[in-house]
Amino acid sequence: MTAQADATQIGHLATRHLPDITSFTDGVPRRPIRLYNVGTDVTVCVCELSLPPWVSELVSEELLAWANETDIETVAAVFGASYPHAEEDHAVSYVGTESFREGAVADRPFEPLSAGYFDGLLGELLTAGLDDPEPAVGALVTPAHPPGPDIDAAIRLVEAADTAYGVGVETTELENRSAAQRQYYEALAERMATLRDEGTDRPYDDRMFM
Repeated sequence: MTAQADATQIGHLATRHLPDITSFTDGVPRRPIRLYNVGTDVTVCVCELSLPPWVSELVSEELLAWANETDIETVAAVFGASYPHAEEDHAVSYVGTESFREGAVADRPFEPLSAGYFDGLLGELLTAGLDDPEPAVGALVTPAHPPGPDIDAAIRLVEAADTAYGVGVETTELENRSAAQRQYYEALAERMATLRDEGTDRPYDDRMFM
C-alpha cells in the first residue's frame, strides 16, 4: 500500500527492551514500525516486527495517545485471520466500536463478523476503544490460509481499505503474484499425482511446499 500510493514516511515507533529487527531493501535499512501519510486523510502504520503479547498494551496506549494528539478520527486495522470458514466466506467483515460502526463502515458493503475474540495488539486496541469513543476503533477482517502469505486475502483487504478510506491502491501486482502462485501449486500437485500414479518409490524433495 505504501509502496504504490503517494506515501510519505512521517515517523516511527521505537521499542525498548524488545528484540528488534532491521529489514532492508536494496541495501537500505529501515525501522520495523513506521508511520506513513497516504494522501491527505490517511496515515498507515506498517509493523514488520512480531509483537509479543506482553507488549501489546504498551503499543496500543502509544498509538491511541498519538491518535488523540493528532486529532485522528478512526484507528482501523486490516487483519487476515486464520479460522474455519467455507469458500463463500472469502469476504471482508468488520468488528468495531459504536463510533466505528456508525462511521467508517456505515453504508459500506461489509458484514459484521459473527463471533470470536481478538488478543494481542488488536484486542488491546478494541478494549481501549470500549472505554473511550474517540478515536473510533475497529478492524476489517478476512479469512487467511496459513502458512502465509495469503495473497488473495491481501487483495481483499487492500480493496476493502480502498472502499472504506479511498487509499487508491492498485491490486494488479498482487493479482499477478496470486495467479503465478496458484499456477505453481497446481503444476506441483499435478506432478505429485503423476508420481503416485506411476507408483514410483523414488523419494521426492518436498521443500517446494515451504
